[in-house]
Amino acid sequence: MKNKTNHQGFTLLELLLVIAIIAILAMISVGRYQNHVMVSNRWAAQSMLLLAQQQMEREFLRSSTYEDATVEKLSVSAQAAPSHVLSIRNGSLGQNTYILDATPKAIDALCGALSIDQSGLRQAAVFANSEQCWQ
Repeated sequence: MKNKTNHQGFTLLELLLVIAIIAILAMISVGRYQNHVMVSNRWAAQSMLLLAQQQMEREFLRSSTYEDATVEKLSVSAQAAPSHVLSIRNGSLGQNTYILDATPKAIDALCGALSIDQSGLRQAAVFANSEQCWQ
């Protein structure tokens, strides 16, 4: 007569296979999450730049120049895009010109810093096709 032994539990091979599958799924999901966060931060920076551009135009209507505008004078909250730093380049192309820059605090390899000028020209520091970064 044969003795029947009931083995309960998992083999080491089954356990390693499950761990490998979980690791692969985790790598995929972390990469997608990081990409989603980067795109969301870029959208927030675009919103901040457009709001700052409106404030610059209001300043121009008041004083007929952009020269006196500073980041502190603009009513753009740093909370609008906490992942980016707003800066103004006044008069870099002439007396009535400006360029607003939103520089990311973390690395954005695709677009880098986003900028917009007084004429509404939108640019990205890294990517050749700026329109893709401003979508």
